Amino acid sequence: MKLVFYSKLNKEVDLEFINLLRDRNAKIGYIPSATDESMFYFKELKNYYKKYHLKNFLYFDLDKYYERKRMKQIFDCEALILSGGNTYYFLWLIRKRRFASLLRKFVKRGGILVGISAGGIIMTPNINTAKVPSFDCDENKIGIKNTQALNLVNFEFLPHFKNNKRYIEEVLGYSKKSNFPIFACSDKDGILINENKLIFVNNPILFFNGKIYKVFH
Repeated sequence: MKLVFYSKLNKEVDLEFINLLRDRNAKIGYIPSATDESMFYFKELKNYYKKYHLKNFLYFDLDKYYERKRMKQIFDCEALILSGGNTYYFLWLIRKRRFASLLRKFVKRGGILVGISAGGIIMTPNINTAKVPSFDCDENKIGIKNTQALNLVNFEFLPHFKNNKRYIEEVLGYSKKSNFPIFACSDKDGILINENKLIFVNNPILFFNGKIYKVFH
């Protein structure tokens, strides 16, 4: 299993991700959390990765411009990137297109799945961290009640974490209700899984059962 969790695109996680790729000409699929009408974010992503000589990107829309006939093309990619955005809407789209089982099969056969922010949350057992902290959370406008997600790992992921008292108190409170450890990542942090190896980039913080722990790596 090869998974990459970005809070936000950053050099340290980039280098770990690139090490997972067989070569720089690998096809990389980009799956946005909602239709990117102007392709702004897709173009921004492609420009970002140019410095690493990655340029073989495919855009696949689960929303307004969904084309089922392109399904094989996207799953022929070596890596798939799940974008940031509204986590609730993204999960709703994945369910609507019956895409979850296909993503799990992609990972099982050795594909690299990359989640940026919301995309990373989607890769965990549930998307409950999308509501944490309450003062800086995603809106559940789509009305999702079942928050189960891809369940590829046995932990929860909290992106954009800020190491201050207000954030810490909310995450500690949530951790008392969760059945899973929670890895909180600032925008400089990240997490990778390469087969059975768990790799921490910079300084994620672990919250579990109302307690806070430093991650050693």
